[in-house]
Amino acid sequence: MNTISPQELANLWYLKFGNGWISREVLDTDWKNIGRELMKNNLADYDLVNDPHRSVTIEIIKLKETCR
Repeated sequence: MNTISPQELANLWYLKFGNGWISREVLDTDWKNIGRELMKNNLADYDLVNDPHRSVTIEIIKLKETCR
C-alpha cells in the first residue's frame, strides 16, 4: 500500500482549494479526512466562525503559509 506524505497532501489541497479558508461543510468525506491529517501534522490551521444567517458555528480550514 502506498501512502501519501502529509506534505504531498498539503500540495494536493493547495492545487484544489488554493490558500483560502474552506468551510468543512463543503468538503466531502475524503477531503475532511485530508484536512484533519493536515491539522494533525501542523500543516493547516482551523478556526470557528459564526454564520449569523443560520445561527450556527462553522469550522474553516486553511493551509499554513509555510506549506505553499
